[in-house]
Amino acid sequence: MPHPTSHKFRYPSTRRDAVVDDYHGTPVADPYRWLEDLQAPETHAWLEAQRQLTSALLAAMPSRDPIKARLTALWNYPRYAVPHQAGTIPSARTVRSQ
Repeated sequence: MPHPTSHKFRYPSTRRDAVVDDYHGTPVADPYRWLEDLQAPETHAWLEAQRQLTSALLAAMPSRDPIKARLTALWNYPRYAVPHQAGTIPSARTVRSQ
């Protein structure tokens, strides 16, 4: 079986704008500034295309489920919050991950 990363991916096309800022006399290009507008429909479409590509790659990895199970087992332990005053008795809250 070939390695899941051995085939060529079709990354979403990414627009590059001619945006250049001047910081104390030093020009700094910022061609992807448009991606900073998280409310823009174009940004949402680009993010969704990236998510689909990443999900397909991760789904094809046979080692993903065993790694996920092991990390879940390692990270699922009792956690304690900072003590706080609840009424007249100080207490700490125990939080259990699922």
